[in-house]
Amino acid sequence: MLANIQAQDFMPLLGQPCLMCNEQFATGITLHIQAIRLRPQAQLPGSARSPFVVELAMPEPAPIGDLQGQLRLPAAAGGSDITLDEVWVGRVAAAGRDPAWAYFQLPFN
Repeated sequence: MLANIQAQDFMPLLGQPCLMCNEQFATGITLHIQAIRLRPQAQLPGSARSPFVVELAMPEPAPIGDLQGQLRLPAAAGGSDITLDEVWVGRVAAAGRDPAWAYFQLPFN
């Protein structure tokens, strides 16, 4: 399923919360979808999908680093909820953004 995900699948979800679950956080932690950044310069020859990164944020400090697990996305208009299994979400520095939040990225190559 992850190989079929495109950047445009995330566009209607901008600003919405999603839930990241794993064995450490069984009830899940809420992350907000903040941006989708296309990375066409990282595209492999012959690949149909343009690489992209989904930027996520948690509106509170988090004593956690990278996460791996299940990401539950909200339904887009007229659609159904989407669950992505075995995704890796990497912690990134605030880099000029609100330091009270925790920031993450979900890369798709």
